[in-house]
Amino acid sequence: MKCLECHTEIASRLSAHRGLHVTYNIPAGSSQECARCHSEHNGEDFPLIKWDVKAFNHKDTGYPLEGKHAGVQCSKCHNPSRISPQERGSIKIKDLTQTYLGLSTACASCHQDPHKGHLGPTCQQCHNFEDWKTVKVEQFDHAKTRYPLTGLHAQVQCAKCHVNGSDGKPQYTGIPFNQCADCHKDPHHGSFPQGCQVCHTTNGWKKISLQTVNERFDHSKTKYPLEGRHTTIDCAQCHVNGDFKKPLAFAKCMDCHMPDPHKGQFAKRIDGGECASCHTLRGWKPSTFTVKEHASSTYPLQGGHARLECAQCHIPKGKDTQFKIKFAHCTDCHLDRHASQFAAAPYFNACDRLANCPLCGSGM
Repeated sequence: MKCLECHTEIASRLSAHRGLHVTYNIPAGSSQECARCHSEHNGEDFPLIKWDVKAFNHKDTGYPLEGKHAGVQCSKCHNPSRISPQERGSIKIKDLTQTYLGLSTACASCHQDPHKGHLGPTCQQCHNFEDWKTVKVEQFDHAKTRYPLTGLHAQVQCAKCHVNGSDGKPQYTGIPFNQCADCHKDPHHGSFPQGCQVCHTTNGWKKISLQTVNERFDHSKTKYPLEGRHTTIDCAQCHVNGDFKKPLAFAKCMDCHMPDPHKGQFAKRIDGGECASCHTLRGWKPSTFTVKEHASSTYPLQGGHARLECAQCHIPKGKDTQFKIKFAHCTDCHLDRHASQFAAAPYFNACDRLANCPLCGSGM
């Protein structure tokens, strides 16, 4: 019994512990068990290999047939065209149609590689045996490529970037990725030659960190440096629709801050009611219009009036504070504590003329 001395292709598989014969527990180098399946002296044309193909469990070969593979005819895989050149020289039988040896478990040994070797030999990291088009993207480590996927890029379908080339197949090499504009249209129309990364990240186009923007983009070098509360404003509040190239008016506060919150009450002033007369970029409140500035108005504040809060006279009416108020008579603001006793001539309720008033003391 020296079968394995001639059938070296079987002997090498037993030594490597692979293939069907290993499942029969044949000791490496031993030919004693061969006759259990292969009988001799039965004639020149006697088939040494006889089994029920339909009942054969392919799992015994070390390569179970799963999914679509389970329904494929044996001859689709076991034919001379599938035998690798490296295995051909080791197979003793001359008629390669009569052997089941020489096949590789690599997908590309039977299937044409649509990726042309760009993604390596292990198809199972993305595909399965049930459906070739069902891709398990999460199992493909894009971080090992020249362009790791971060942020929202990790959620994009492969076909969005790997579009079909001229051959009608997805392209996995030669795709430009050095600049965002290689894939994305520039919504700023070339306003920022320094690149999208200055203000944006892959975590989201609209998620802009003002701190990051201020660190990377120096607005002080523009015609309108940002100061005070303006440094906390989202870019899109001024640059509508992300158009940074469109000229913006900024000579006056009301170029942006409209409508006028004071409803034109200061429109007749020399400055036309410009906000900067009373407000600063540090915040809308408090106003910079104090008692000193009130001295130049038609009603200078004196005495006790100078200690009053603005809102005690300029009372809001609805949402709007009233700055134009009556002040010709004291009773325009104060209640008549004398029950109209001094409403007639010569006092006409002029409280300041009622010196040494028994009720008010020395008057207003």
